[in-house]
Amino acid sequence: MIDSTNENPLWPRITSALRQQPGLWLVPLVLGLSLGLSPGEMDSGPVLCPFRIATGMPCAGCGVTRAFVAISHGHFLHAVQYNLFSPFWFFGSIAWWLRTVHGRWVGKAVPDLPRWLLGLMFAVLSGYWLVRDAWFLWQPDVLPRIADQSPLWHWLLR
Repeated sequence: MIDSTNENPLWPRITSALRQQPGLWLVPLVLGLSLGLSPGEMDSGPVLCPFRIATGMPCAGCGVTRAFVAISHGHFLHAVQYNLFSPFWFFGSIAWWLRTVHGRWVGKAVPDLPRWLLGLMFAVLSGYWLVRDAWFLWQPDVLPRIADQSPLWHWLLR
């Protein structure tokens, strides 16, 4: 006969982890969608970035959706062309998910990322965004295009 007092069922651990860290749902969902989408369709698809829709300028995360699709299909060079940091986000998300799920599986607390690392990540991403938008704005005829296509600029320039 099996002693159920020593048995540690998996489902309560999973549901507890999902309540404490809702991002655990997001990583498999995003990766699954990345595998399900075709890389060829991504260039002609709609713009999903709210910042880019509003301003016409790329945000620090612009291109990550297309990059995740490219990475999941083995097109690493295309992914870096979409967004320089996409491989770090893609594999970092997988590593975080695996570490968290494994920690929950064995019953250990999973520590948060150190503040210095979060600060460094924020600084690098902010710098990338500034350089990327400066380069974007430097292109010829981009400002009239933005003013013509961006709802925010339409509203501001009325």
